[in-house]
Amino acid sequence: MKPHSKPYLPLLVNYTHEDADAKGLRKLTTQTEAQLPVYFSALEMAARERLLLITGAPGSGKTTFARHLAEGNVALPQAVPRNNHDTVLPESWRDAPVLRCYLTVNAPTTPAALLVGQPLDDALLIVDAAERLGACAPAFLAEVATLSADHPTLRIVLLGASDACGDWVLPAPMKRHALLPLLTAQRQHYDPRPADPRDDAVLGNPGLFLLSLDLAAVPANDYDLVRAWMAANDAAPHRYLDVYVAAQHLATLPAPRIAALFRADPARWRAPIEALARHRGSGNLGDLAAALMAPGENSLRAALLVADLLPAADVRDAMRQIVEQGVLPLPLRARAGRHLARRGDPRALDELVTIPAGSFVMGSAAHPNSTPPHPLALDGYQIGRYPVTNGWYRTFVDATGHHWQSVDGLTAERSNAPAVDLSWHDARAFCEWLTSAWRAAGRIALTAIVRLPTEPEWEYAARSTQPDRAALVYPWGGPWQAGFCNGEDSGFNDTCTVGLFPAGRALCGADDMAGHVWEWTTTLWGSDMATPSFCYPYCDDGREDIDAPGDIRRVLRGGCFSSGPEKANCTYRGSLEPAGFWRGNGFRIVVA
Repeated sequence: MKPHSKPYLPLLVNYTHEDADAKGLRKLTTQTEAQLPVYFSALEMAARERLLLITGAPGSGKTTFARHLAEGNVALPQAVPRNNHDTVLPESWRDAPVLRCYLTVNAPTTPAALLVGQPLDDALLIVDAAERLGACAPAFLAEVATLSADHPTLRIVLLGASDACGDWVLPAPMKRHALLPLLTAQRQHYDPRPADPRDDAVLGNPGLFLLSLDLAAVPANDYDLVRAWMAANDAAPHRYLDVYVAAQHLATLPAPRIAALFRADPARWRAPIEALARHRGSGNLGDLAAALMAPGENSLRAALLVADLLPAADVRDAMRQIVEQGVLPLPLRARAGRHLARRGDPRALDELVTIPAGSFVMGSAAHPNSTPPHPLALDGYQIGRYPVTNGWYRTFVDATGHHWQSVDGLTAERSNAPAVDLSWHDARAFCEWLTSAWRAAGRIALTAIVRLPTEPEWEYAARSTQPDRAALVYPWGGPWQAGFCNGEDSGFNDTCTVGLFPAGRALCGADDMAGHVWEWTTTLWGSDMATPSFCYPYCDDGREDIDAPGDIRRVLRGGCFSSGPEKANCTYRGSLEPAGFWRGNGFRIVVA
């Protein structure tokens, strides 16, 4: 039996065991270095969540996984590599529903029409090709959430293309996770040939990896791999190969015609154009790039495509517009943010927002740890518009030699994302260094200091003068809005470019104060993770003791990329030991 004839290749998603542990801001024991990611499989996420949307690119294995799930071959444990560092764990789902049904969306429809005659109790419904729902998607998702509420033993897994489904606003019970490219360890599990890092860009796609097993050598790009495979096989192309069939058609057209097709329908033609560009190489794309950059319809989308094709293209202004305006779908804005980082983000990422002296209501009756709401008066101060970014924190590291546990903080495309894997002590060290640097540069007065915010300072900046009310309080001054922050419904499960959610900007002008990263404050919580020793009302009772013992937790605020509305808000109080850190912890500065 050939390796690729196996009925199922276990797939991983962008959710780790550490993410699951950190949902409650776990209590750390001794931790001296960043934890290696241990990813959950798609099968395990289907077991964990009653309503799940799994997204992936063409060839990422969505349909194969869906059919495997429907066939019920999920009770047998299977060893699955979880990272490239020899972590292998068994995959199984022992309490899977007995009734399973695989369905495919062929056109915009409703759950009632698609699920007619299907069991709705003690059942698992797998809905493939969800991207074909098109404009019906919001209504479809809302009805699915209602079905789930009415049938507590019903599970539904939707699978759809990343480009089409990556920015869907999901109803609260539904979770979204993206399929990861195949790890080198996963490929070696099925292919004994020596791994070549140069092949990662092509063979990270499961569909292309399986095709490559029929070839003596791996071509340099996906377009040539598919062309070689199709030349040697009489079998009808798989659905995910439609992108490459379209790319071969584009290869016969002049650049202006290709650009016109893209401008008329970007979603349809982006992937084929990218495949063709990889085949031609960046040195042969001048005419196509020029045609795409000509003024016209979908100019920002065209500029983003040029940025994808040509790393050196001068598209920085367009990428900044995409980030700041928030008009394109979220996955496209995230890509623009990474391009902006690589080209040198021109925004003032060290900008401060002035918070005038005043009074506000601190706390909320929405959670016991934030009770009771009470009035508080504060002197004026300035707070960072954004969390401290990787690029800014790296300046500190380069200047001082301070150790940083970050896994990817030095990556160019992450330079404008929040710095993470930072303990409270790391954040304080940055503030002390910045105080000296800014005083020397005349940026602040010699009597001013840069420090972490106190808990009241953080909350006043986040909520302004919004009153207490029965509902939770959010920085943008209204009820919860999906898509207003980098929380669990964004689907990233990771940090992204700061300022990517202008609609969720705080009333004071600060960005990313809900979700994105938990932010350190100076304020003490206590030694117990669940119950604070320092309760409300906030007062001068020693809770701002900078020299408190290391086992006394400090307050974190704002939630992170895996937080839902109950934590990604102005009043929820998290906590962690000052020596603790993980990839969802960051900070912003105060000048006072």
